[in-house]
Amino acid sequence: MGEVALMAELEAKPPGPLAAANDARDERRARERELVRRAQGGDVAAFEQLYRDNVRRVFALSMRMCGDATRAEELTQDAFVRAWQRLPDFRCESAFSSWMHPLVVNLALTQRRSRLRYEARVQSTDDLAAFDRGQGTPEPAAGVDLERALQT
Repeated sequence: MGEVALMAELEAKPPGPLAAANDARDERRARERELVRRAQGGDVAAFEQLYRDNVRRVFALSMRMCGDATRAEELTQDAFVRAWQRLPDFRCESAFSSWMHPLVVNLALTQRRSRLRYEARVQSTDDLAAFDRGQGTPEPAAGVDLERALQT
């Protein structure tokens, strides 16, 4: 069989499932690029669609990063706010979800460091007896001075 006949036979065969999957992926990427382009132009509806397309993936990553559903919801919301703010920097060289991934990870790590610093500074307790200085009740004159200070 000659080269021309082989090429004609290959072109005549219907595309297989791999080709169909590639075509579907290419269509999704083209649709996503168009949504990003519109969102970069200020189209809130386009960004809402990007949000709907990616929120489950971002939430799942947030859950893996922080292990708490409430924090994961807050992290997801913060990540999309940050994405909206930084959307002009997105160049469409990768999928939107790929661009979101390091954004979410970095935001989670920053929040974790902040929370750990806060917890190191603040001691939470339900037992206030440990902080009682044993001074008893304040003198009545101290209350009067407070009342005068509030009136002025």
